[in-house]
Amino acid sequence: MLLTCVACSEGLPADEVIRAGPDLGGNTRLPDGAIIGPDGEVIHVDGGFGSLDGSMVRSDGSVEDLDGSTAGRDGSIILPDGAIPDRQLIRFAHMVPDGPFLRLCLGLPGFPTPFPPLPSQEESTNGVAFREVAEYRDFPTTGFMDIEIRAFDAAVFGASGDCSTGATPLARLTVRNVSSLDGSHYTITAIGLAEPNAASCPGTDGPEPCGSAEGVRLQLVEDSAADPGNTRVRLVHAVPNLRQSIGVCHDPDGSSGGAAPVQLIAPVGLGTASSYASRTSLTSGSLRFFTGASCSGTQLHELPIPTPGSLVSSLPTVDVNSTYGAGEVTTLFAAGIRGAITARGDAYVPVLDIP
Repeated sequence: MLLTCVACSEGLPADEVIRAGPDLGGNTRLPDGAIIGPDGEVIHVDGGFGSLDGSMVRSDGSVEDLDGSTAGRDGSIILPDGAIPDRQLIRFAHMVPDGPFLRLCLGLPGFPTPFPPLPSQEESTNGVAFREVAEYRDFPTTGFMDIEIRAFDAAVFGASGDCSTGATPLARLTVRNVSSLDGSHYTITAIGLAEPNAASCPGTDGPEPCGSAEGVRLQLVEDSAADPGNTRVRLVHAVPNLRQSIGVCHDPDGSSGGAAPVQLIAPVGLGTASSYASRTSLTSGSLRFFTGASCSGTQLHELPIPTPGSLVSSLPTVDVNSTYGAGEVTTLFAAGIRGAITARGDAYVPVLDIP
C-alpha cells in the first residue's frame, strides 16, 4: 500500500490527515477516537492506533503499513531497510587487503567545499576496515552533473571530520551525469593493492611483482532490487594478485556428492562485478569458485550452504548471508591476497545487499 499525505492543510492539529485506506463510503469512528473520513483518511489520531486495513497510525501522525514501511505526515515513505522510494542510497565496501582503514569523500569534482565522509566519524570512529561493508546512506545525486569519489586513509581526517583534508587520496573515481542514475541502491568497492610491488602476481614466466594494473581503484555498481520469488546472487572479483577470471558454480550436494556442479555465475575478471544470477533459492550444497571458463577449471574455494558459523563470527560487522532464500539479494566478495597465510589471505564472503 502506498501511503501519501492528502491534506497537510494549515490549521489542522499535528496529527492532521493521513491517507490510510480506500474510499470507505463515509465517516467511521474507531474505538480509540480516530475518525476514518469518506476518502479513507484518518483524522484526529491521539492513541497511536487507527487501522481498518492493518496499518498502524502512530501518535506522531505517521502511518506504518503491514510490510513495515512508514509514511510520514509529509508523505515520505520509509521501507523496512531504511530506503525511501525515489531516493538513492550508497554503501562502501573495503576490499584492499593491504590498505589502511578507509573513508570515502563524495562531492563536486575538485571539492570546492567540504563534504561529510562516508562513514562519518560519528558512524565509525576508525573508518572501514578491510573486508568490511558499511551501511547504506544517502547518495547525493541531485543538484549537479558529476560527482567525484575519493578514498582516503582514515588517519588523515582532522578534528573537523569533514572532507577538507589536503591529503592525497588512495584512489578516486569521477561519475559523470549522476542524475541519470535511476537505481535505489549502489555499492562503491575499493579494489586492488595499496603497494602492488610487494605482492606476487602470475606472469608468463612464473610469479612476478604486481604492478599498476593491480593498484587501488574504485568501482561503482548498482545493486539489484529484491525479487520476492527468487534469490539474486552476484560476484565481485577483488583478489588483486589473481589475474585469472573467477566464476561460481552451485553444487547441489557439495564436492563430496555425486551430482555435477552447475554454473551459477560466468567468470569475471579482476575488478569486475558480475550481473546477478536468479534462482528460486539456494539452501543446500555449496558454492564453488573456479578459475577458467567452466566448473571444470581450478577450484579456488568451496563455500558450504549454509555459510559456516566460523566465517560469520569472524566478520561481526558484516551482514553475512547463510542461505540464499527468495527475496534476498547477495554479493559474493572474493577478496584478499591469494596464497597469503594470514587474515589477509583470499576469502569468499556472501554479504547481504537487501535482506
